[in-house]
Amino acid sequence: MAKRDDPQFRIRLPADLKKKIEESAKAFGRSLNTEIEQRLDFTFNALREGLTSDLKYVEQEVAMAEKELRIAEAVYEDAINSNADSVEKSIARYEVKKALENLKMSKRMQSEAISMMIEGAYQSTLPDGYKFVAKYMSGDDEK
Repeated sequence: MAKRDDPQFRIRLPADLKKKIEESAKAFGRSLNTEIEQRLDFTFNALREGLTSDLKYVEQEVAMAEKELRIAEAVYEDAINSNADSVEKSIARYEVKKALENLKMSKRMQSEAISMMIEGAYQSTLPDGYKFVAKYMSGDDEK
């Protein structure tokens, strides 16, 4: 909650948006100032938490893929050391290759998630007029 000595900030809002905020503040038993403050704080926290949870999910995928690769490599090494027949060795080699591809894909997902976080944070700091320039410079016409 804002204190009396917190900086003040004047803002111009469309009448319909102001009315929605006033109605919401009344419904929650808050002042107009507190309602705006709560909504802004929620927006920033939700964005950060959403992006963080996405990245955590991808990091879990990478960790699982790394574990699968270690297991597949151990099975392959056992097949080589135990004089397994060529079919068993081929299967073990295939499992290593498959686990390695899965790890590469998970790492790409991780890289893309980080890039999206950085791009989202950058885009959110731009005024609307500059977002077109950023899209043009990135070569992405579909954003």
